Amino acid sequence: MYGYIYKTTNLINSKIYVGQKKSKKFIKSYKGSGVNIKRAIKKYGIDNFHVEIIQWCETKEDLDLKEKYWIKKLKSQWAFGNGYNITDGGEFGDTFTHLTPEERERRVQTHRDNNILPEWTEERRIKQSKMFSGKGNPMYGVESPMKNKKLPAYRIEQLRKQATGVIHSDKTKEKIKKSQQDRWKNKTQEEKNESTKHLKEWYENNPRPQNKKVYVYKNDELFKTFVNKKECVEYFKELGLGKKSIERNLVKNKPLFSGKRVGLSEQEFNKLKKFKDYEFSYIQR
Repeated sequence: MYGYIYKTTNLINSKIYVGQKKSKKFIKSYKGSGVNIKRAIKKYGIDNFHVEIIQWCETKEDLDLKEKYWIKKLKSQWAFGNGYNITDGGEFGDTFTHLTPEERERRVQTHRDNNILPEWTEERRIKQSKMFSGKGNPMYGVESPMKNKKLPAYRIEQLRKQATGVIHSDKTKEKIKKSQQDRWKNKTQEEKNESTKHLKEWYENNPRPQNKKVYVYKNDELFKTFVNKKECVEYFKELGLGKKSIERNLVKNKPLFSGKRVGLSEQEFNKLKKFKDYEFSYIQR
């Protein structure tokens, strides 16, 4: 055996982490090396985490493939709200993107102190740009591995949730606006017509939220499908679930029932509790 795929479960909140370990025997003390799982262990204590083997693998390639498979199957990515995995699995993991700003700055400063990450002066930027331009670029003449490929639906939904609620500063908004205006001005009339045509086709195939189907899941099983959000809200209004609760779950991916009674009357709290196993989504699983 080359190694195994394991699952670490938080016994307090039931969140899970899926990982791979290169070893011929099961190491029960090893709970995972991801950023999120380490923080969780530090917060709840290692005794509150149970680890088990999901599958043994014969090769490194098989280990990477099976890790991706189980992360997707068990939905252990942090974006889904029930796991600690940051990436989709495989050979490499993200150990920097989701650090706090303080931790990032500390790492960057450590690298600079050790001359691993020197300051980027304007002179150095120009030199690097010339060095990696044209044939100096390692991707020069190489076809992109993502050409003609489309992201899976769950990944698109994951990115959408990450971007939801992001508020840009006025400076950033102005920068984006100017960039779009300049790009449009530099287009020929033929290119403008093609862009307009493309946008019309896109809106026809991707209706706005108020016209999109809503899928309701109960205990991860499809419970009911609605033509649009309005129909969904009207149906659940009769059952006692308010519009704001549905929208928070559907758009902002916030749980219907958090288990906390802060700012809620006992009657409202008990109403929401009845819907703790429900989940609303624009994506059909």
